[in-house]
Amino acid sequence: MIKFSFLTSFLIILAMPPPANSFQHETIVINPRITNLPETPAVVIATDAIIHNICSQTGNPETCRHTLSQFEGKPLFPKPLGNITEMAKKHAKKTAKKIYALYDAIKDKKSAVKMRYNMCLKQYANAMNLLNKADKSLNRGEASKVKMYSSNAVNEVYDCDQELHRKPYEPSNLSEENKMFRDIVSIIYVISKKSLDLAEASNVNLYSSLAVPYVYSCDQDLHKKPSEDYKVFRDIVSIIYVICSTVSPGKKG
Repeated sequence: MIKFSFLTSFLIILAMPPPANSFQHETIVINPRITNLPETPAVVIATDAIIHNICSQTGNPETCRHTLSQFEGKPLFPKPLGNITEMAKKHAKKTAKKIYALYDAIKDKKSAVKMRYNMCLKQYANAMNLLNKADKSLNRGEASKVKMYSSNAVNEVYDCDQELHRKPYEPSNLSEENKMFRDIVSIIYVISKKSLDLAEASNVNLYSSLAVPYVYSCDQDLHKKPSEDYKVFRDIVSIIYVICSTVSPGKKG
């Protein structure tokens, strides 16, 4: 089930088409009725500003900028994001092989470090499974699921890292490999989140534009001229519209 914010839900209710009327002081243009929110995520173009905004929220901004700069001027969802997902899966497989080699080298089956390596192998298997699910969701344009699966994949590897930091410490410095995985997947998470945020802003923008004529039509039935209540409502909604316009798809920032 799709969940909306309180504001979006309120504006959806208001987005029913009022009668096409005009008043001597104001002319209202009625927009066509919108019954469903767009199912596809917003297009996020890789501009300098967008790359800076996205990378500032990731685990390693420098790695992020290096990765995204090759896609400058192109939409980041879905194909480039798919490339980054493949990069994360390759890194996960390489790290899992390294962990297995370390696990296999310890002959003492009761070794605490060996058991931790075993735990990490399971967590990397879970992380790779989650990335596969994210990949399928990406192909279907389901940004919310990509965000969820990438977040869960990061948590799996984070748990591995926490295990390895317990005493006695493991000597191979796997934490660097774990951090690299988290840094790559954080790019996937932030891009999918950005896409969802832009889509949400676009929806609020749309419904706020529909809300004013709806309330104006009601106000027109009650008063001979626009009331103060209507003017206050119009001014508040215009603020919402302008704010969302600054972050809607196609805008830089």
